[in-house]
Amino acid sequence: MRRILTFIVVLSLAITISAVPFNSNAGTTSNLLTQAVTTAINKIDYITAGEFVTSLLMGAKVKPDKPLDYWGKAVKMGLIPAEVKKDKPLTRAQASYIIWK
Repeated sequence: MRRILTFIVVLSLAITISAVPFNSNAGTTSNLLTQAVTTAINKIDYITAGEFVTSLLMGAKVKPDKPLDYWGKAVKMGLIPAEVKKDKPLTRAQASYIIWK
């Protein structure tokens, strides 16, 4: 998961840098790089808790009790903290907690 997000950020950064036209009045290279990184960060989509849990349990080859009910299985296993909601974006700390459990 982390590798995928890193790949997306690097790819977005490379595309943004190559798409920025060179202009001698545009500023220094560090300004262009800062602008490219900011643009790349703003384009990153967040994964929801439900998507994360589903991909995690599918990767671990855990079978859900009901067809495609990985969220219910994760709750039953005690992996999900109370403040995590299925359709909300997942923070890095919450994802770490789920993996740790």
